[in-house]
Amino acid sequence: MLNNLKGGLGLASRLVGRSFQDVTKAIGKGEEGADGGETGLYFVSGHPVMSAKPRLGFLEPQLAQRFNINFLKNLTMSGGERAFVDSLRAVVSHQQDLAMEKLKQATGSNRDPKLGLTDAFFTLGALRLSRGEFKEAASVLRPARLAQQGLGKTLFRYLPSFHVAIPLTPTSHFCVFPDTVGLNILLAVAQALDSDYEAAVETLEEFLALMPGEPHAVFFANLYRSALGRHRDVFSSLQRILPDSNLQIASVLLLGRACSELDDPMTARELFRKALEKEGIDPVLRCDLRHALAEALEVEGWTEEARNELSTIHQSYPDFQPLLTRFSITGPGEARTPPPRAAEPATPKVDKNEPETQSKAPDSGPKSIQAENSGPLRLVSSDGKKDILLEVGAITIGREEGDIVLGSDTAASRLHAQVSLDDDGKVFVEDLGSTNGTWVNQHRVGRKVELHRGDWLQVGETTFQLR
Repeated sequence: MLNNLKGGLGLASRLVGRSFQDVTKAIGKGEEGADGGETGLYFVSGHPVMSAKPRLGFLEPQLAQRFNINFLKNLTMSGGERAFVDSLRAVVSHQQDLAMEKLKQATGSNRDPKLGLTDAFFTLGALRLSRGEFKEAASVLRPARLAQQGLGKTLFRYLPSFHVAIPLTPTSHFCVFPDTVGLNILLAVAQALDSDYEAAVETLEEFLALMPGEPHAVFFANLYRSALGRHRDVFSSLQRILPDSNLQIASVLLLGRACSELDDPMTARELFRKALEKEGIDPVLRCDLRHALAEALEVEGWTEEARNELSTIHQSYPDFQPLLTRFSITGPGEARTPPPRAAEPATPKVDKNEPETQSKAPDSGPKSIQAENSGPLRLVSSDGKKDILLEVGAITIGREEGDIVLGSDTAASRLHAQVSLDDDGKVFVEDLGSTNGTWVNQHRVGRKVELHRGDWLQVGETTFQLR
């Protein structure tokens, strides 16, 4: 274990000769924090701006009197320690320029060896990050990560609740302290904000090798893998996740996006719908799920359903921005209503022994029925032998029963599916408890769904197109 710590955390030299339990306890202190401070999610009231930009914060009022009481407990100080304390005084009074100057003295080339490197470098990195100086923040956070001494004790002594808040939503924040977890996350965030996603992922993967499964690091690692297009890695990391908390809901969003990028929007839809059934979800995360669901629906051509999901979002949060946009992973405008897609529909499943013409769908993609005015709606089988004019009402399809009898199609159930046309000109299909399922554009449907012109419907081994 000590060999793993060398070069990664500056604890090795101080812990040589101690027992395994002592080493584990020393690493764990940073994760648990002190005086009520703890790396993890916390909540604030109100509805601030939709942004995930890190910012400085305190979990309690930081008055001059409180600070001086803490300061008087530690009168014997070296020059470096005094410069560090002066910087904290400036932080409390919102004098960032003075705080930066004092911190540069404390972390300079003539740095006092008695000064806890973690605290001084963490505070300087946090200030630079809050000022938008991302590259500079990363350069000062690396020494804190590589030479982690003090584990936050020096900083907690004066400012027990000083931290960096990284919003997950406007009211749910990651609370990052100068502990083992917080330092690695903050460094990765700084690298990502500087558009160096490769370095951010490398930072978190090295940390996760020492503390496997740490949930906050897992989320940020997969957030930045997603930015790099490493969707298979995201899927492998998160495929067993259970949406039992807001942090895990955010991870489900990343997992669903990975599924969509890996050409499986149906799985993505089911993930998002199942997560939406959970109670107690942060309301903005619920909007994130609806937005992601709308994207998956649009990919499959269900434009009207996608628009309905987006309409629900904008009624609650007119200024909503999706998760990846808030973290500056994608550009602005992701939350706008999507236009109807003209993508080529997926090829339906057909018998390989059938003529090749059956396995090819035409170039025209699914369209909104209301936007199309090309005459009556018809269901046409891929072999052209069945051409059914749809009228208001419902028709059934089955192997032996129904309005459309498939006869020799042994993959179809006796009474398989129902297709209906309502008074508004909308067409819906519903599975009637069949054995092999009803498929739309190569995706199995488990409920009543809308069909659009150009969609392919598969019942057993028979395929129809809505025209």
